[in-house]
Amino acid sequence: MNAHLLLVEGTCGTGKSTLIKNLLSRHIAEEQRPRTLIHLSQAHTYFPLVAHDLPSQPGKRQHREHLRHILRMLDWDYALQPRRWFTLFALIDTLHLTHVFRPAVLSWPEMGYVDQFLAGHGARILLLRATPETLWQRLIVERGTDPMFLSHYQRKFGHGPEAVHAYYVQEQEEMLRLAGKSRVASLVLSAEDAEASLAEQAYGFWKS
Repeated sequence: MNAHLLLVEGTCGTGKSTLIKNLLSRHIAEEQRPRTLIHLSQAHTYFPLVAHDLPSQPGKRQHREHLRHILRMLDWDYALQPRRWFTLFALIDTLHLTHVFRPAVLSWPEMGYVDQFLAGHGARILLLRATPETLWQRLIVERGTDPMFLSHYQRKFGHGPEAVHAYYVQEQEEMLRLAGKSRVASLVLSAEDAEASLAEQAYGFWKS
C-alpha cells in the first residue's frame, strides 16, 4: 500500500488548523482521481481525552484504548488485504507528541509502540514552531480577550497570562526535544512563515 500519513504537531497558537485546512483544499483540488483520504481533527485525536464534560481524567488503560482505536483506522492491513495500487492519504491533527503533555497520562517511553507503528507505516511529523512573541500575541493578546480561554487554562498551567504563556513556551521546547527522539521522520517549520509558504513546504513533505 502506498500511504502518505502526516501528523501535524505543535503547541496551541502555532497555526495547525489553518495549515491543515490549506492542505486539504489543495489535495482535493489537485488529485486527478479520488483517493482514500482520512482527516482526524482534534475532535477525534485529543478532545476525547480532555473534554470538560468527562467524569474524570482518563487513566492509562483508557488512553491506550483510545490510541489503539486511532491506529486501527490508519492500518489497512487490520481490515483488508490492500492492493499495491491503493493509495491512502491521512492528515492527523496532533497525536502522541501532544498527548505526552496534554493529558499527560502516558509518558514518552510508554508511547513507544505508537511511535514504532507510525514509523513502520511511513508516517511523518510536521512540527510547527512559533517564537515566544508569536505565542504571546496569539494566545494572550488575541485569545485572551475571551475570559473563558484564560480561566480554563489558568486552572491547569498557573495563575495569570504570564504563567499560561510560560507553560506553552516550555511545552514547545519539550515537543521539539521529543520529535528528535522519535523514529518518525520529522520536519520543523516556522509558524511565522506566510500561509502560502507553509502550505507549499508541508504539502511537498506530505506527498513525497
